[in-house]
Formats: sequence, C-alpha cells, structure tokens
Amino acid sequence: MSRKRARGSRPGEDRTAAAPPRSTVATQPGPGRAGRNLTAAIAVGISLAALVLVSVYLIEVLFVGLACAAIVLAIWELANALAVRDIRPPLAPLAVGAVGMLVSAYAGGTEALVAAFALTVLAVLLWRLSDGPEASLRDTTAGVFTAVYIPFLASFAVLMLAPDEDGASRVT
Repeated sequence: MSRKRARGSRPGEDRTAAAPPRSTVATQPGPGRAGRNLTAAIAVGISLAALVLVSVYLIEVLFVGLACAAIVLAIWELANALAVRDIRPPLAPLAVGAVGMLVSAYAGGTEALVAAFALTVLAVLLWRLSDGPEASLRDTTAGVFTAVYIPFLASFAVLMLAPDEDGASRVT
C-alpha cells in the first residue's frame, strides 16, 4: 500500500488521522446579502429622517446646519473618488464655499447664493494657481464641477425653505 504524505509533514510522519481543531466560539449571525446589518441600517435611516423632519418644521436654522454638514461630507467623498484618477479638487475653499453658499441662500436669497458661488469659484481658481498648468487646469475644473454639483444644487433646498410659512412643506 502506498500512502501519500500530507502537505507540510516530514518523511515517515503520519498525519492522516489529525483533523483540524474546531472552534468552540459561538458565531454571531453575519451581515445580510447586502453586506451590512439591515436592522441597524433601517434604524439609522429612520433616525436621520426624523432629525431632518424635526429640523425642517421646528428649527430651520438646524436644517441649514445639517445640510452644511452633509454637503461638506459629500464634497470630501467626491474628492476621494476623484483622487483615484489623480484629480485633486481643493477641499478647503470648497468646504468654506459650500457653507457660505448654503448660509447665504438661507439668509439672503438667490442673489446672495450667486455671489457666494462666484466667490467659491474664484477661491478655487486662486488656490490652484501655484500648481503647474496641467494640474491646475484639471484640479480647478474638478473644483468648479464639485462646487456646482454638490453645494450649489443643495442650496436650492435651502432657498425653498427660507421664504414663507409654507417653506417646510415645499422641502418635504
């Protein structure tokens, strides 16, 4: 009879009877097919929706603050996604400009929003002037795109909230 040697054993050593040890630790149920805990995801979603609704109907300034935080996070996430392609929009002027656009839209209306947007674009241009022309053009274009795509469009929700008593119902 010929016996094959087990992988990792020395000649003359018999490892056919050795079984791998079994874990005695109880396993917890893993995440679902989506890769996350569905109960926690639903709870977080309901909590965030309740926070937004309370802020829209009761404390409008809190809604503007929540929108500012969400928009700054969205800018950061888009910048990380663009960094994969070696495109680096300037985060500092975009974050400050985003907050400025949302607050000016709430406080001053469309004219203030357009002025804040123009200042944000100018800040992005000036921020990247010290880089070389190729990187400057690519990063400035991405910065202007980011300023239009995220905070400028989000400012319209704040504009709808501001004017009258029915602003909250227009946002929701």
